[in-house]
Amino acid sequence: MDHENNGPGCGLEHSRVVATRDNGKSPDDFYYFQETLFQTSLKQFFLLLLGKALTLHNPHDDTTTLGGVFFKPLTDSQAADWIAEHDLADQLGKSLTTILRNSI
Repeated sequence: MDHENNGPGCGLEHSRVVATRDNGKSPDDFYYFQETLFQTSLKQFFLLLLGKALTLHNPHDDTTTLGGVFFKPLTDSQAADWIAEHDLADQLGKSLTTILRNSI
């Protein structure tokens, strides 16, 4: 997968999964999506958004059956809001404050 590398400590190879969610559909379903929150070694957050053809993560028009994969950078407060919005605190095993304080 091609992705932009914004310097040392950025990108998937220098990141760890903080939390992930999907909509419970089969990965083969056109309505399937998955969102994964990562934290880089520089303590920056981003979402990896995967969406099949009939999801909000599909950048294409209604005439295609393709999905998409996108990176979305987040601030610390946006990452905390995303975790709270989707009730994912149980996945963390520790508080977001601890995650923000400790690098990977």
